[in-house]
Amino acid sequence: MFRHSTALGKTLSIRPQPSRGLLRHFANSRFAESAEVTVYFDNVYPLKLGRFDPRGLCFRQANAELAHGVERNLLSQDILREYTVASVKSRFKEGGLLVQLHRNPTTSPSEEHDLSATLDPEALEQRLQSYLSTQTTRRWFNGQAMRCFVVQGRPFTEDLINWYPSSRLKVEFIGPDVSVEALYRRFRPFGRIFDVTIHPPAIANAPRYAVVQYTRIRSATTARNCLHGVKLHDTQLRISYERIMRQKYIWNWLTSHPRLVLPFLAGALVGIIY
Repeated sequence: MFRHSTALGKTLSIRPQPSRGLLRHFANSRFAESAEVTVYFDNVYPLKLGRFDPRGLCFRQANAELAHGVERNLLSQDILREYTVASVKSRFKEGGLLVQLHRNPTTSPSEEHDLSATLDPEALEQRLQSYLSTQTTRRWFNGQAMRCFVVQGRPFTEDLINWYPSSRLKVEFIGPDVSVEALYRRFRPFGRIFDVTIHPPAIANAPRYAVVQYTRIRSATTARNCLHGVKLHDTQLRISYERIMRQKYIWNWLTSHPRLVLPFLAGALVGIIY
């Protein structure tokens, strides 16, 4: 999937999430038939929420040094006996890392039997989590632990300048409509969901779509990287970030908190005068 290798990466930890049966169903299809699997690591970098957000530049070099040791930082020796790191792709804006693993060929019937356990993506996630949760601490730039998920779809690894993460995902249906219940079950493992709404197309003959709103931006970035292009029943999901108008956020906050703002402005004015 990813042929260009970009060195970057670090650590992880994850809490159990609901609705893992869907992941087992995925194991019986593309994952089980392929010699490759892609894993998404979240919370590797700070999120980039705007063009002039400097945090990514401040931390990129420190994380780049850690990335040269992806095998050492992310994978146990048991996993490295079964998989080879084929490529590493950074998602700087989304604060994550896509690591493509190539399953090593077996050399004996006993190894073939042992390898059958790795065909379950849930089992692979649990093994990664079990190892890395003992190797890592919370990330120093936000105090949160890293997370890891097996990628089920085909990530859209764009680098568009004006696209930034948000907590709202626009999920287009390429095929029949998908119910709110089905969307909830598929998207819930990546984080708490605030709301799911089905919308009619804005233009005639355009695909119908849903908006999945998470309580946290990182849940949305992880879901987009793991589920973009996945098929849910007979429908392919095409996922993008729903734009949130941010231009007036600061002004609205200032005008809605006069008890905080007015004393600060008065103090600043006195300081300037004297």
